[in-house]
Amino acid sequence: MIYVVEDDMAIRNLVTYALTEKGYEVKSFEDGLTIVDEIRQNPCELLLLDLMLPARDGISILKEIREFSDLPVIILTAKTDEFDRVLGLESGADDYITKPFS
Repeated sequence: MIYVVEDDMAIRNLVTYALTEKGYEVKSFEDGLTIVDEIRQNPCELLLLDLMLPARDGISILKEIREFSDLPVIILTAKTDEFDRVLGLESGADDYITKPFS
């Protein structure tokens, strides 16, 4: 199971569709409010996490997840600055992909 946390519906649907077409099971979330509890109760194999989410930012979500899990996390974000990339990776992300992507 792959969890996708992305507030932009078009990108969330595109990523979900692409992964589903490749045979992966995907569950998507439009914000970060429930993702930590979801991972605690129903662990997944991979988390694709946006940084700029409503109500809660991706870095704080990532740091909380790292307190109890080494789940692979790939950040998908529009933040392209080197500072943001370093912050994401130092916070525990396994990779950092900037949008838009093809």
